[in-house]
Amino acid sequence: YLNEYPPACAQRVAWLCGFTGSAGTVAVTREQAALFVDGRYVLQAKAELDKSLYAQCNIEEKRPSAWLTEHARSGERIGYNPKLFT
Repeated sequence: YLNEYPPACAQRVAWLCGFTGSAGTVAVTREQAALFVDGRYVLQAKAELDKSLYAQCNIEEKRPSAWLTEHARSGERIGYNPKLFT
């Protein structure tokens, strides 16, 4: 659903980590997880995220692909839903 305000059934980020902003990406490995937001959502993410489960990253400073390069184990597969990206 590629609209700014998805319907409740398409709010995957909110379901996964509790972040309710309109722009965010989550990356999850076996041991760690991170939410990536831009500068508009730094304070909101800080208030809504469980810091014991998720790292908060500024997407302008670290892209999800760079985070996965650092945190995914060699040989692990990375899965994503291509229908969610333009």
